[in-house]
Amino acid sequence: MKFFRSATEAINVAIVAAVVFVTLLGWACVGLRVAGGAELHHRHPQQDTLIHERFYNTWMRPDDRSLSCCDLQDCYPAEFKNEGGTWFFKRREDGEWMVIPASKFENERDNPDGRNHICARAVGGDVWLVFCAILGHGT
Repeated sequence: MKFFRSATEAINVAIVAAVVFVTLLGWACVGLRVAGGAELHHRHPQQDTLIHERFYNTWMRPDDRSLSCCDLQDCYPAEFKNEGGTWFFKRREDGEWMVIPASKFENERDNPDGRNHICARAVGGDVWLVFCAILGHGT
């Protein structure tokens, strides 16, 4: 019984099947992460939710004002520190300090509550993208 007209056709089908499998596996992992409670890290205290929604939903990237900084899962109040002129933020997920590129700092608006805020997301392993940062009063 012959299923494919050529070896090339069989290889193409195998590649498509592999891509579909990897995509479905990725979706399953994301679903398990959310179901496992990872989204709890992204929730703001009840008293902060409204002000953060209003601020984060209108915050545009300092280095490209046509792009949003984040959504409610990427942005949160964070501890900042400056060492030798380089700013860092402390990740809420694991307490690790990450560099904040200078181009990501907001200088054209005030923050809603006087705290430092960061918008950043893991894009794989220890690779993080910082979208926006704003210093609080007294930082």
